[in-house]
Order: sequence, then structure tokens, then C-alpha cells
Amino acid sequence: MPSTSTIMDIFLISASRGDPSGFRPSVCRLAQLTQGRCVSVRYRLAPQHPFPAALLDVFIAYLSLLYPPPESFHEPIPASNIIIAGDSAGANLCLALVQLILQLHRRNGPASTIRFFGRDVALTLPAGVTAFSAWTEATSALPSFTANKKHDYFSATTALERAVPCDIWPTNPPRGTLYCDISTLCHPLVSPTIADDWDGSPPMWFCCGEEMLVDNSRVIAQRAANQGCTVIWAEYDAMPHCFPFIFDIPQTDHSFKRWARFCSACVENPGSLRSEGINVDTSMQTQSVDVRALIDLSYDEVKECMRRNMQTMAKRYQEKHSTEPKL
Repeated sequence: MPSTSTIMDIFLISASRGDPSGFRPSVCRLAQLTQGRCVSVRYRLAPQHPFPAALLDVFIAYLSLLYPPPESFHEPIPASNIIIAGDSAGANLCLALVQLILQLHRRNGPASTIRFFGRDVALTLPAGVTAFSAWTEATSALPSFTANKKHDYFSATTALERAVPCDIWPTNPPRGTLYCDISTLCHPLVSPTIADDWDGSPPMWFCCGEEMLVDNSRVIAQRAANQGCTVIWAEYDAMPHCFPFIFDIPQTDHSFKRWARFCSACVENPGSLRSEGINVDTSMQTQSVDVRALIDLSYDEVKECMRRNMQTMAKRYQEKHSTEPKL
């Protein structure tokens, strides 16, 4: 039976490359499993379009689902029927969008509005948010970035260090990183890992491998769960970044079915959702984990690690280029 769910997919390789067309098989599979609709968002990429361009694109896409602009091909979709889903840099945008709406609610109240196509419209949170292998910490400061190298295909060097000069990079005046100014790396809309308040968030679903970025999601999931949010967590031993979109293996099938069940429950039976966490070993045996205790680092320690790395990056850039990155 068809579902009323609409999944807004924000799937891309990174903030600087990729296209939704590359994820079409995965999006189709999710639509089949949920019996709902999926819409893929193509957002502007860095370095031509640095932060906050991509986040603004995703925000406008979400508002367009809720309040279709004139001559749109779809009817308004209630926020209670929308799940925002993303992987890697797309998951960053999913969580940053939730933070943006939460912050506007804190500032202006939950009944706050925004002007959109000539109308004042309500800012309503979606029914749920899902994040595969989320890249939510732009300074690469957390322990898993080095500890889990053996299970991943990332290079320990940054995209900036590998970039070949061309007409669009480096920028003039210099920016310091592909995605944003170095000075904004610890902003919660750039690095949602550092966001201190997730209270009021819709149900959150995380899936990670034993990858370099897993601590990014552990910090958010743990903090949100301890603040009373519904958080569902799954971590797969020995799996690399975004493994469900790469390999046809039992872990992929397992994660897709869990993902689809969560999306359906958010819309059809949100009261059934409870915080829970599992670890899946290489033989597909599962073990429960406490989502309130996923990482040993305190929030203050996470902030200090990130800020220290941001300062190191700025100093290294200045030494290399004999100039300050643009602030």
C-alpha cells in the first residue's frame, strides 16, 4: 500500500563534488522499501559556492516541499510526512538544517515564520532525519579520524592539501578551505558536531561503519539522546565510509531495511520510536549499545579538540602562503 511519506534525499560524495544522479539506484531502492516518494536535491558545490550556499539550497528545497512556489508540480506536503535523509556531506546539511530551524525556534519561538515567495510561512521541523556516515566535523580533530584509517578509503590529507591550482581555486582573496573560511570551521552550521543543543529535534537515525568519521556522528547522537531526543544508532564493524552505497553485501541489505523501517515509522507511527543502538559485527551478529554513551569524550573536550585543530590549520595556512586566510 502506498505511503504518504516523502523523503528529501541529500546524497553527494562531498561538499565539492558529486551529483544526485549517482545515487539513483539507492533512492529507488528506498522508495520501494518505504512505498513512499523520494525527491533528490541538487545543491551548489564548493569551491565556487562556499558555505552557506549549499545549506540555503537545502533550506529552500525543504520550504518548497512544504509551500510549493507558483506553478509547482506538487501539492503542499505536511512536515509530518517529510523525512530528511543524507550521507556524508549531505548528512551534514540534513543536521545543519535541523539546527537552523531549531535555532530560529529558540530565537523567535516555535510559531516563528519566514517570508517565502511573498508569504509568511511557518517553520516546521520534519518528521525525522537520517544520516549515513555523516561528515559533520570539518577540522578532522576527533580520534576516529586517525584510529580507523585501516577500515577506510579516505586520505589523511585534506582536500585543500591535495587541490591542484586552477581558475576557481585558490580563491582571491584566499579562503583557507574549499568549503568555508577557516574562521568558521567550528560554526555549528558548518560542523554540526559542535552544536550544543539538540532539544526539540525530530527523531534521528544514524548509520556508520568502523570509519574515520564515526566519531562525528557519535558525538551528535550521544548528546541528542542525553537531551531527550529519540536517537536510533547502528554501527557496522570493519565497514568503510558510506558502505551501503558501494557494496552489495549483507550489511547493506540490513542497513537499508532498518533505514526504511525508521522512515516509515516517523510518518505512520512516530509514537512507536524509542532510542536504541546496535553494533553489527562482521558475521552480522548484533549487540545492543547505549546511545547515551557512544564516545568517551565530553562535549567540552570535543570543542577544545576542534578549536585547537582550527587554530593549527590557520597557522599552517599562514606559514605556507604568508597571508591570513580570509575572515
